[in-house]
Amino acid sequence: MRAAARNMPFLTFCALPLYYYREQRARVRECGWRQMTDRRKKRLPLQTVYYTSFLGLVVVPIVVVLIISLTVLNQVFSTQAVENINRAQEAVASELESDIEQISMRLSHMVYANDNELLSIAAAVDTEDADSRYENQQRLNEAASYATEPVKDIVAVAFYMKDDSKIFFKNEILLPLEEMRREKWYQTAVAGPDRVVVGSYDTNDTRLYSGGTRDSFVLVAALSPDVRLDRSEKIETVTFFQATGASDKIKSYNAGYGQKKNKIGYTRIVDGSGNVVYQPEGIPDGAMVEKGHTRVLTPLAVYGNDWYVESYVRTADLTSDYWSVAGLLLLATTVVLALFTVFSRYFLKRIIQPVQQMSRGLRQVEEGVLDVHLTPAGQYEVRAMIHSFNAMVRRLKALIADYEERVRQGARTMPDYLHALVRGEMSPGEVRSQAAEFFSDRYLLMVVTVGKGEAREGAASHLSVELAQGFDTIPRFASRCTLAVLTPFCFWCITGSGRKIFPARSTIWCGI
Repeated sequence: MRAAARNMPFLTFCALPLYYYREQRARVRECGWRQMTDRRKKRLPLQTVYYTSFLGLVVVPIVVVLIISLTVLNQVFSTQAVENINRAQEAVASELESDIEQISMRLSHMVYANDNELLSIAAAVDTEDADSRYENQQRLNEAASYATEPVKDIVAVAFYMKDDSKIFFKNEILLPLEEMRREKWYQTAVAGPDRVVVGSYDTNDTRLYSGGTRDSFVLVAALSPDVRLDRSEKIETVTFFQATGASDKIKSYNAGYGQKKNKIGYTRIVDGSGNVVYQPEGIPDGAMVEKGHTRVLTPLAVYGNDWYVESYVRTADLTSDYWSVAGLLLLATTVVLALFTVFSRYFLKRIIQPVQQMSRGLRQVEEGVLDVHLTPAGQYEVRAMIHSFNAMVRRLKALIADYEERVRQGARTMPDYLHALVRGEMSPGEVRSQAAEFFSDRYLLMVVTVGKGEAREGAASHLSVELAQGFDTIPRFASRCTLAVLTPFCFWCITGSGRKIFPARSTIWCGI
Protein backbone atom coordinates (compact mmCIF):
# COMPACT_ATOMS: atom_id res chain seq x y z
CA MET A 1 0.00 0.00 0.00
CA ARG A 2 2.81 2.39 0.88
CA ALA A 3 4.59 1.53 -2.38
CA ALA A 4 1.41 2.21 -4.34
CA ALA A 5 0.99 5.48 -2.49
CA ARG A 6 4.55 6.42 -3.28
CA ASN A 7 4.03 5.57 -6.97
CA MET A 8 0.72 7.46 -7.24
CA PRO A 9 2.30 10.84 -8.23
CA PHE A 10 4.38 9.08 -10.86
CA LEU A 11 1.34 7.24 -12.29
CA THR A 12 -0.63 10.47 -12.31
CA PHE A 13 2.20 12.23 -14.08
CA CYS A 14 2.29 9.46 -16.71
CA ALA A 15 -1.52 9.43 -17.18
CA LEU A 16 -1.92 13.17 -17.65
CA PRO A 17 -0.20 13.32 -21.06
CA LEU A 18 -2.39 10.42 -22.28
CA TYR A 19 -5.54 12.21 -21.07
CA TYR A 20 -4.56 15.48 -22.71
CA TYR A 21 -3.61 13.60 -25.88
CA ARG A 22 -7.04 11.95 -26.12
CA GLU A 23 -8.76 15.23 -25.32
CA GLN A 24 -6.78 16.97 -28.04
CA ARG A 25 -7.60 14.25 -30.57
CA ALA A 26 -11.30 14.55 -29.75
CA ARG A 27 -11.12 18.30 -30.26
CA VAL A 28 -9.24 17.85 -33.52
CA ARG A 29 -11.83 15.34 -34.75
CA GLU A 30 -14.68 17.70 -33.77
CA CYS A 31 -13.00 20.68 -35.39
CA GLY A 32 -12.18 18.61 -38.44
CA TRP A 33 -15.79 17.49 -38.75
CA ARG A 34 -17.00 21.07 -38.41
CA GLN A 35 -14.49 22.30 -40.96
CA MET A 36 -15.47 19.50 -43.35
CA THR A 37 -19.15 20.34 -42.87
CA ASP A 38 -18.43 24.04 -43.42
CA ARG A 39 -16.45 23.22 -46.56
CA ARG A 40 -19.28 21.09 -47.88
CA LYS A 41 -21.73 23.88 -47.21
CA LYS A 42 -19.47 26.39 -48.97
CA ARG A 43 -19.16 24.09 -52.00
CA LEU A 44 -22.91 23.79 -52.47
CA PRO A 45 -24.25 25.67 -55.51
CA LEU A 46 -26.24 28.80 -54.84
CA GLN A 47 -29.41 27.31 -56.31
CA THR A 48 -29.08 24.21 -54.10
CA VAL A 49 -28.58 26.41 -51.02
CA TYR A 50 -31.65 28.43 -51.98
CA TYR A 51 -33.84 25.37 -52.49
CA THR A 52 -32.57 23.80 -49.25
CA SER A 53 -33.22 26.99 -47.29
CA PHE A 54 -36.62 27.45 -48.92
CA LEU A 55 -37.58 23.88 -48.11
CA GLY A 56 -36.27 23.98 -44.53
CA LEU A 57 -37.34 27.49 -43.57
CA VAL A 58 -40.61 27.87 -45.50
CA VAL A 59 -42.15 24.64 -46.76
CA VAL A 60 -41.37 22.37 -43.79
CA PRO A 61 -42.59 24.87 -41.12
CA ILE A 62 -45.79 25.51 -43.09
CA VAL A 63 -46.45 21.78 -43.47
CA VAL A 64 -45.69 21.12 -39.78
CA VAL A 65 -47.99 23.95 -38.67
CA LEU A 66 -50.66 22.68 -41.06
CA ILE A 67 -50.47 19.12 -39.70
CA ILE A 68 -50.60 20.34 -36.09
CA SER A 69 -53.50 22.67 -36.90
CA LEU A 70 -55.46 19.94 -38.66
CA THR A 71 -54.88 17.54 -35.77
CA VAL A 72 -56.05 20.09 -33.21
CA LEU A 73 -59.03 21.10 -35.34
CA ASN A 74 -60.04 17.47 -35.79
CA GLN A 75 -60.05 17.01 -32.03
CA VAL A 76 -61.93 20.27 -31.49
CA PHE A 77 -64.61 19.52 -34.09
CA SER A 78 -65.07 15.96 -32.85
CA THR A 79 -65.40 17.16 -29.25
CA GLN A 80 -67.80 19.92 -30.30
CA ALA A 81 -69.97 17.45 -32.25
CA VAL A 82 -70.17 15.11 -29.25
CA GLU A 83 -71.03 18.07 -26.99
CA ASN A 84 -73.85 19.03 -29.37
CA ILE A 85 -75.21 15.48 -29.14
CA ASN A 86 -74.93 15.60 -25.35
CA ARG A 87 -76.87 18.86 -25.26
CA ALA A 88 -79.61 17.38 -27.43
CA GLN A 89 -79.74 14.30 -25.22
CA GLU A 90 -79.86 16.47 -22.11
CA ALA A 91 -82.86 18.28 -23.58
CA VAL A 92 -84.62 14.91 -24.05
CA ALA A 93 -83.58 13.79 -20.59
CA SER A 94 -84.70 17.06 -19.05
CA GLU A 95 -88.15 16.82 -20.61
CA LEU A 96 -88.47 13.15 -19.71
CA GLU A 97 -87.41 13.78 -16.11
CA SER A 98 -89.87 16.67 -15.92
CA ASP A 99 -92.68 14.40 -17.14
CA ILE A 100 -91.68 11.73 -14.64
CA GLU A 101 -91.77 14.28 -11.82
CA GLN A 102 -95.13 15.51 -13.05
CA ILE A 103 -96.73 12.05 -13.32
CA SER A 104 -95.39 11.11 -9.89
CA MET A 105 -96.81 14.28 -8.34
CA ARG A 106 -100.17 13.76 -10.06
CA LEU A 107 -100.39 10.21 -8.81
CA SER A 108 -99.48 11.23 -5.26
CA HIS A 109 -101.94 14.11 -5.32
CA MET A 110 -104.70 11.88 -6.63
CA VAL A 111 -104.11 9.24 -3.94
CA TYR A 112 -103.59 11.51 -0.95
CA ALA A 113 -106.09 14.31 -1.79
CA ASN A 114 -109.24 14.75 0.31
CA ASP A 115 -108.37 12.04 2.80
CA ASN A 116 -107.96 9.36 0.13
CA GLU A 117 -111.41 10.11 -1.29
CA LEU A 118 -110.54 8.86 -4.76
CA LEU A 119 -109.44 5.47 -3.44
CA SER A 120 -112.64 5.15 -1.44
CA ILE A 121 -114.73 5.92 -4.53
CA ALA A 122 -112.73 3.41 -6.61
CA ALA A 123 -113.26 0.75 -3.96
CA ALA A 124 -116.99 1.53 -3.98
CA VAL A 125 -117.12 0.97 -7.76
CA ASP A 126 -115.98 -2.61 -7.17
CA THR A 127 -119.46 -3.96 -6.34
CA GLU A 128 -122.00 -6.38 -7.77
CA ASP A 129 -124.80 -3.80 -7.66
CA ALA A 130 -124.97 -2.26 -11.16
CA ASP A 131 -126.72 0.94 -10.06
CA SER A 132 -124.23 1.53 -7.31
CA ARG A 133 -121.35 0.73 -9.67
CA TYR A 134 -122.64 3.23 -12.23
CA GLU A 135 -123.22 5.94 -9.65
CA ASN A 136 -119.80 5.47 -8.11
CA GLN A 137 -118.20 5.37 -11.57
CA GLN A 138 -119.66 8.77 -12.32
CA ARG A 139 -118.38 10.08 -9.01
CA LEU A 140 -114.95 8.58 -9.80
CA ASN A 141 -114.83 10.24 -13.22
CA GLU A 142 -115.73 13.60 -11.74
CA ALA A 143 -113.22 13.34 -8.88
CA ALA A 144 -110.47 12.03 -11.17
CA SER A 145 -111.04 14.89 -13.60
CA TYR A 146 -110.50 17.40 -10.84
CA ALA A 147 -107.48 15.51 -9.47
CA THR A 148 -105.73 15.13 -12.83
CA GLU A 149 -106.19 18.62 -14.31
CA PRO A 150 -105.02 19.21 -17.01
CA VAL A 151 -105.81 15.93 -18.69
CA LYS A 152 -104.31 16.62 -22.13
CA ASP A 153 -101.39 14.16 -21.91
CA ILE A 154 -103.11 11.67 -19.60
CA VAL A 155 -103.84 8.35 -21.32
CA ALA A 156 -105.64 6.57 -18.49
CA VAL A 157 -105.97 6.08 -14.74
CA ALA A 158 -106.34 2.43 -13.72
CA PHE A 159 -107.25 0.81 -10.42
CA TYR A 160 -106.23 -2.87 -10.30
CA MET A 161 -108.09 -4.74 -7.63
CA LYS A 162 -106.91 -7.72 -5.63
CA ASP A 163 -109.88 -9.72 -6.93
CA ASP A 164 -108.56 -9.24 -10.50
CA SER A 165 -111.13 -6.61 -11.41
CA LYS A 166 -110.09 -3.36 -13.12
CA ILE A 167 -111.49 0.16 -12.96
CA PHE A 168 -110.44 2.81 -15.52
CA PHE A 169 -110.75 6.52 -15.99
CA LYS A 170 -110.66 8.16 -19.46
CA ASN A 171 -109.39 5.14 -21.44
CA GLU A 172 -109.48 1.43 -20.86
CA ILE A 173 -106.05 -0.23 -20.86
CA LEU A 174 -106.18 -3.29 -23.08
CA LEU A 175 -103.31 -5.20 -21.48
CA PRO A 176 -104.36 -8.26 -19.46
CA LEU A 177 -103.81 -8.04 -15.73
CA GLU A 178 -101.57 -11.14 -15.82
CA GLU A 179 -99.26 -9.47 -18.27
CA MET A 180 -99.30 -6.27 -16.27
CA ARG A 181 -98.32 -8.15 -13.11
CA ARG A 182 -95.26 -9.57 -14.89
CA GLU A 183 -93.84 -6.09 -15.41
CA LYS A 184 -90.92 -5.14 -13.21
CA TRP A 185 -92.38 -1.79 -12.24
CA TYR A 186 -95.65 -3.46 -11.14
CA GLN A 187 -93.86 -6.02 -9.02
CA THR A 188 -91.68 -3.31 -7.44
CA ALA A 189 -94.73 -1.23 -6.60
CA VAL A 190 -96.53 -4.17 -4.97
CA ALA A 191 -93.42 -5.12 -3.04
CA GLY A 192 -93.03 -1.59 -1.60
CA PRO A 193 -96.37 -0.01 -0.71
CA ASP A 194 -96.88 3.75 -0.61
CA ARG A 195 -94.00 4.32 -3.02
CA VAL A 196 -94.24 5.63 -6.58
CA VAL A 197 -92.58 3.38 -9.16
CA VAL A 198 -92.17 4.45 -12.80
CA GLY A 199 -92.29 2.25 -15.89
CA SER A 200 -92.96 2.78 -19.57
CA TYR A 201 -94.50 1.38 -22.74
CA ASP A 202 -93.53 1.80 -26.37
CA THR A 203 -96.75 1.88 -28.42
CA ASN A 204 -94.84 0.52 -31.40
CA ASP A 205 -94.58 -2.79 -29.53
CA THR A 206 -97.66 -2.64 -27.30
CA ARG A 207 -101.27 -1.61 -28.03
CA LEU A 208 -102.32 0.05 -24.79
CA TYR A 209 -105.79 1.40 -25.49
CA SER A 210 -108.33 1.77 -28.26
CA GLY A 211 -107.73 4.74 -30.54
CA GLY A 212 -104.16 5.16 -29.32
CA THR A 213 -101.50 6.41 -31.71
CA ARG A 214 -98.41 4.43 -32.61
CA ASP A 215 -94.82 5.55 -32.20
CA SER A 216 -95.36 7.24 -28.84
CA PHE A 217 -93.71 6.78 -25.47
CA VAL A 218 -96.08 6.33 -22.50
CA LEU A 219 -94.92 6.64 -18.91
CA VAL A 220 -96.52 4.55 -16.18
CA ALA A 221 -96.54 5.54 -12.51
CA ALA A 222 -97.78 2.91 -10.04
CA LEU A 223 -98.45 3.01 -6.31
CA SER A 224 -99.66 0.17 -4.11
CA PRO A 225 -101.69 1.63 -1.19
CA ASP A 226 -101.49 0.13 2.26
CA VAL A 227 -104.30 -0.12 4.75
CA ARG A 228 -103.85 3.49 5.85
CA LEU A 229 -104.66 4.69 2.33
CA ASP A 230 -107.08 1.98 1.26
CA ARG A 231 -109.19 1.13 4.24
CA SER A 232 -111.21 -1.30 2.13
CA GLU A 233 -108.04 -3.23 1.24
CA LYS A 234 -109.48 -3.94 -2.20
CA ILE A 235 -107.02 -1.96 -4.35
CA GLU A 236 -103.76 -3.67 -5.36
CA THR A 237 -102.26 -0.76 -7.36
CA VAL A 238 -103.22 2.67 -8.61
CA THR A 239 -101.67 3.20 -12.06
CA PHE A 240 -101.27 6.45 -13.98
CA PHE A 241 -100.57 6.39 -17.76
CA GLN A 242 -99.26 9.56 -19.44
CA ALA A 243 -97.71 10.24 -22.86
CA THR A 244 -94.42 12.16 -22.75
CA GLY A 245 -93.28 14.86 -25.14
CA ALA A 246 -89.76 13.41 -25.08
CA SER A 247 -90.82 10.97 -27.79
CA ASP A 248 -91.75 13.86 -30.11
CA LYS A 249 -88.35 15.45 -29.52
CA ILE A 250 -86.54 12.16 -30.25
CA LYS A 251 -88.57 11.68 -33.46
CA SER A 252 -87.73 15.24 -34.50
CA TYR A 253 -84.02 14.61 -33.98
CA ASN A 254 -84.13 11.35 -35.90
CA ALA A 255 -86.04 12.87 -38.80
CA GLY A 256 -83.58 15.76 -38.98
CA TYR A 257 -80.61 13.40 -38.95
CA GLY A 258 -82.17 11.26 -41.67
CA GLN A 259 -82.60 14.39 -43.79
CA LYS A 260 -79.02 15.52 -42.98
CA LYS A 261 -80.30 18.60 -41.16
CA ASN A 262 -78.44 17.82 -37.95
CA LYS A 263 -75.60 15.65 -36.74
CA ILE A 264 -77.22 14.35 -33.57
CA GLY A 265 -77.64 10.81 -34.87
CA TYR A 266 -80.43 8.31 -34.34
CA THR A 267 -81.62 8.47 -30.74
CA ARG A 268 -83.51 6.06 -28.49
CA ILE A 269 -83.90 5.21 -24.80
CA VAL A 270 -82.33 2.09 -23.30
CA ASP A 271 -81.94 0.67 -19.82
CA GLY A 272 -78.78 -0.24 -17.97
CA SER A 273 -78.69 -3.71 -19.57
CA GLY A 274 -78.90 -2.30 -23.08
CA ASN A 275 -82.53 -3.31 -23.58
CA VAL A 276 -84.53 -0.89 -25.69
CA VAL A 277 -87.07 1.08 -23.67
CA TYR A 278 -88.24 3.28 -26.52
CA GLN A 279 -87.15 3.38 -30.15
CA PRO A 280 -89.17 5.39 -32.67
CA GLU A 281 -89.95 4.14 -36.14
CA GLY A 282 -87.92 5.17 -39.19
CA ILE A 283 -84.47 4.15 -37.95
CA PRO A 284 -82.67 2.27 -40.78
CA ASP A 285 -81.31 -1.21 -40.20
CA GLY A 286 -77.68 -1.17 -39.12
CA ALA A 287 -77.87 2.40 -37.87
CA MET A 288 -77.71 1.40 -34.20
CA VAL A 289 -74.46 -0.58 -34.30
CA GLU A 290 -71.02 0.50 -33.12
CA LYS A 291 -69.20 -0.40 -36.33
CA GLY A 292 -68.64 2.84 -38.21
CA HIS A 293 -70.64 4.77 -35.61
CA THR A 294 -69.99 6.67 -32.42
CA ARG A 295 -72.20 5.89 -29.41
CA VAL A 296 -73.11 8.69 -27.01
CA LEU A 297 -74.99 8.12 -23.72
CA THR A 298 -76.68 10.46 -21.25
CA PRO A 299 -78.07 8.97 -18.00
CA LEU A 300 -81.61 9.65 -16.72
CA ALA A 301 -82.84 10.06 -13.15
CA VAL A 302 -85.84 7.66 -13.04
CA TYR A 303 -87.58 6.16 -9.99
CA GLY A 304 -86.40 2.57 -9.64
CA ASN A 305 -84.93 2.41 -13.17
CA ASP A 306 -81.58 2.91 -14.84
CA TRP A 307 -82.32 4.58 -18.17
CA TYR A 308 -80.06 6.25 -20.76
CA VAL A 309 -80.64 8.43 -23.79
CA GLU A 310 -78.56 6.69 -26.45
CA SER A 311 -77.52 8.09 -29.83
CA TYR A 312 -75.62 6.49 -32.69
CA VAL A 313 -74.05 8.86 -35.17
CA ARG A 314 -71.83 7.99 -38.11
CA THR A 315 -68.25 8.77 -37.18
CA ALA A 316 -67.75 10.48 -40.52
CA ASP A 317 -70.61 12.87 -39.69
CA LEU A 318 -68.81 14.00 -36.54
CA THR A 319 -65.95 15.37 -38.64
CA SER A 320 -67.86 16.53 -41.71
CA ASP A 321 -67.54 20.18 -40.67
CA TYR A 322 -63.89 19.55 -39.89
CA TRP A 323 -63.25 18.32 -43.41
CA SER A 324 -64.88 21.44 -44.82
CA VAL A 325 -62.57 23.65 -42.75
CA ALA A 326 -59.62 21.36 -43.47
CA GLY A 327 -60.32 21.66 -47.18
CA LEU A 328 -60.25 25.45 -46.92
CA LEU A 329 -57.00 25.30 -44.94
CA LEU A 330 -55.44 22.97 -47.49
CA LEU A 331 -56.60 25.25 -50.29
CA ALA A 332 -55.17 28.31 -48.52
CA THR A 333 -51.90 26.48 -47.86
CA THR A 334 -51.71 25.38 -51.48
CA VAL A 335 -52.27 28.98 -52.63
CA VAL A 336 -49.57 30.22 -50.24
CA LEU A 337 -47.10 27.59 -51.41
CA ALA A 338 -47.99 28.35 -55.03
CA LEU A 339 -47.28 32.04 -54.40
CA PHE A 340 -43.99 31.11 -52.75
CA THR A 341 -43.20 28.93 -55.78
CA VAL A 342 -43.93 31.81 -58.14
CA PHE A 343 -41.73 34.06 -56.01
CA SER A 344 -39.01 31.42 -56.06
CA ARG A 345 -39.12 31.17 -59.85
CA TYR A 346 -38.97 34.94 -60.08
CA PHE A 347 -36.11 35.10 -57.57
CA LEU A 348 -34.21 32.36 -59.40
CA LYS A 349 -34.75 33.95 -62.79
CA ARG A 350 -33.98 37.52 -61.76
CA ILE A 351 -31.18 36.99 -59.24
CA ILE A 352 -29.90 33.44 -58.75
CA GLN A 353 -29.58 32.40 -62.38
CA PRO A 354 -27.78 35.63 -63.50
CA VAL A 355 -25.37 35.25 -60.59
CA GLN A 356 -24.73 31.64 -61.58
CA GLN A 357 -24.18 32.76 -65.18
CA MET A 358 -21.63 35.32 -64.05
CA SER A 359 -19.95 32.72 -61.83
CA ARG A 360 -19.52 30.45 -64.85
CA GLY A 361 -18.15 33.40 -66.83
CA LEU A 362 -15.60 34.17 -64.09
CA ARG A 363 -14.55 30.53 -64.10
CA GLN A 364 -13.97 30.69 -67.85
CA VAL A 365 -11.91 33.86 -67.48
CA GLU A 366 -9.91 32.15 -64.75
CA GLU A 367 -9.21 29.29 -67.17
CA GLY A 368 -7.95 31.78 -69.78
CA VAL A 369 -11.03 31.91 -72.02
CA LEU A 370 -11.56 35.58 -72.81
CA ASP A 371 -14.19 35.15 -75.54
CA VAL A 372 -16.88 35.46 -72.92
CA HIS A 373 -19.95 37.66 -73.19
CA LEU A 374 -22.79 37.38 -70.75
CA THR A 375 -26.30 38.41 -71.72
CA PRO A 376 -27.56 40.96 -69.15
CA ALA A 377 -30.52 39.62 -67.21
CA GLY A 378 -32.17 39.99 -63.81
CA GLN A 379 -32.64 43.04 -61.65
CA TYR A 380 -31.01 46.40 -62.36
CA GLU A 381 -28.12 45.84 -59.96
CA VAL A 382 -27.41 42.39 -61.39
CA ARG A 383 -27.57 43.68 -64.99
CA ALA A 384 -25.18 46.51 -64.08
CA MET A 385 -22.79 43.97 -62.59
CA ILE A 386 -22.95 41.86 -65.77
CA HIS A 387 -22.26 44.95 -67.92
CA SER A 388 -19.23 45.72 -65.73
CA PHE A 389 -18.05 42.12 -66.09
CA ASN A 390 -18.33 42.27 -69.89
CA ALA A 391 -16.46 45.60 -69.95
CA MET A 392 -13.75 44.15 -67.69
CA VAL A 393 -13.30 41.11 -69.94
CA ARG A 394 -13.07 43.31 -73.04
CA ARG A 395 -10.49 45.58 -71.35
CA LEU A 396 -8.50 42.59 -70.13
CA LYS A 397 -8.58 41.06 -73.59
CA ALA A 398 -7.42 44.37 -75.12
CA LEU A 399 -4.56 44.71 -72.59
CA ILE A 400 -3.37 41.18 -73.20
CA ALA A 401 -3.56 41.69 -76.97
CA ASP A 402 -1.59 44.94 -76.69
CA TYR A 403 1.03 43.28 -74.52
CA GLU A 404 1.36 40.39 -76.94
CA GLU A 405 1.69 42.84 -79.83
CA ARG A 406 4.42 44.75 -78.03
CA VAL A 407 6.24 41.51 -77.25
CA ARG A 408 5.85 40.41 -80.84
CA GLN A 409 7.28 43.72 -82.09
CA GLY A 410 10.22 43.47 -79.65
CA ALA A 411 9.21 46.15 -77.22
CA ARG A 412 11.99 47.22 -74.89
CA THR A 413 12.00 47.69 -71.14
CA MET A 414 13.53 50.64 -69.25
CA PRO A 415 16.83 48.80 -68.61
CA ASP A 416 17.01 48.04 -72.36
CA TYR A 417 16.63 51.74 -73.19
CA LEU A 418 19.35 52.57 -70.62
CA HIS A 419 21.71 50.02 -72.19
CA ALA A 420 21.07 51.36 -75.66
CA LEU A 421 21.45 54.97 -74.50
CA VAL A 422 24.78 54.31 -72.66
CA ARG A 423 26.18 52.22 -75.48
CA GLY A 424 25.24 54.87 -77.98
CA GLU A 425 22.93 52.60 -79.86
CA MET A 426 20.08 55.10 -79.49
CA SER A 427 19.95 58.84 -79.12
CA PRO A 428 17.90 60.59 -76.42
CA GLY A 429 15.45 61.71 -79.11
CA GLU A 430 14.89 58.13 -80.27
CA VAL A 431 14.37 56.96 -76.69
CA ARG A 432 11.88 59.81 -76.11
CA SER A 433 9.95 58.93 -79.27
CA GLN A 434 9.61 55.26 -78.26
CA ALA A 435 9.35 55.60 -74.46
CA ALA A 436 8.38 59.08 -73.37
CA GLU A 437 7.97 57.87 -69.77
CA PHE A 438 11.75 57.31 -69.61
CA PHE A 439 12.24 61.10 -69.39
CA SER A 440 9.04 61.86 -67.47
CA ASP A 441 10.97 62.39 -64.18
CA ARG A 442 14.29 64.02 -63.33
CA TYR A 443 17.20 61.57 -63.11
CA LEU A 444 20.87 61.26 -62.23
CA LEU A 445 23.21 59.19 -64.33
CA MET A 446 25.86 57.51 -62.13
CA VAL A 447 28.81 55.32 -63.21
CA VAL A 448 30.50 53.00 -60.76
CA THR A 449 33.85 51.47 -61.71
CA VAL A 450 35.43 48.71 -59.66
CA GLY A 451 38.48 46.47 -60.49
CA LYS A 452 42.08 45.22 -60.00
CA GLY A 453 44.81 45.55 -62.50
CA GLU A 454 45.84 41.89 -62.80
CA ALA A 455 42.39 40.37 -62.30
CA ARG A 456 40.81 38.24 -64.89
CA GLU A 457 37.89 39.28 -66.97
CA GLY A 458 35.57 36.55 -65.64
CA ALA A 459 36.16 37.51 -62.03
CA ALA A 460 35.42 41.17 -62.78
CA SER A 461 32.20 40.23 -64.56
CA HIS A 462 31.13 38.06 -61.61
CA LEU A 463 31.89 40.87 -59.18
CA SER A 464 29.80 43.27 -61.29
CA VAL A 465 26.81 40.94 -61.14
CA GLU A 466 27.10 40.59 -57.36
CA LEU A 467 27.31 44.35 -57.03
CA ALA A 468 24.20 44.79 -59.18
CA GLN A 469 22.32 42.22 -57.08
CA GLY A 470 23.40 44.04 -53.96
CA PHE A 471 21.90 47.27 -55.27
CA ASP A 472 18.65 45.42 -56.08
CA THR A 473 18.30 44.26 -52.48
CA ILE A 474 17.99 47.89 -51.32
CA PRO A 475 14.25 48.76 -51.48
CA ARG A 476 14.80 52.46 -51.99
CA PHE A 477 17.21 51.78 -54.87
CA ALA A 478 15.07 49.09 -56.47
CA SER A 479 11.98 51.33 -56.41
CA ARG A 480 13.70 54.42 -57.84
CA CYS A 481 16.60 53.24 -60.08
CA THR A 482 17.18 51.53 -63.38
CA LEU A 483 20.28 49.34 -63.47
CA ALA A 484 22.36 48.25 -66.47
CA VAL A 485 25.53 46.13 -66.48
CA LEU A 486 27.71 46.74 -69.57
CA THR A 487 30.53 44.72 -71.05
CA PRO A 488 33.25 44.54 -68.35
CA PHE A 489 35.84 47.21 -68.53
CA CYS A 490 36.93 47.25 -64.91
CA PHE A 491 36.22 45.37 -61.71
CA TRP A 492 36.20 46.06 -57.98
CA CYS A 493 38.56 44.12 -55.73
CA ILE A 494 38.89 44.08 -51.92
CA THR A 495 42.34 42.99 -50.64
CA GLY A 496 43.41 41.94 -47.15
CA SER A 497 45.39 45.14 -46.58
CA GLY A 498 42.57 47.42 -47.59
CA ARG A 499 40.49 48.74 -50.49
CA LYS A 500 42.29 49.86 -53.65
CA ILE A 501 40.86 50.97 -56.94
CA PHE A 502 42.84 49.99 -60.06
CA PRO A 503 42.13 50.68 -63.72
CA ALA A 504 39.78 48.00 -64.86
CA ARG A 505 37.66 46.93 -67.76
CA SER A 506 34.23 46.68 -66.03
CA THR A 507 31.73 49.56 -65.83
CA ILE A 508 28.17 49.73 -64.30
CA TRP A 509 25.74 52.51 -65.32
CA CYS A 510 22.82 53.39 -63.09
CA GLY A 511 20.04 55.78 -64.02
CA ILE A 512 18.45 57.19 -60.87
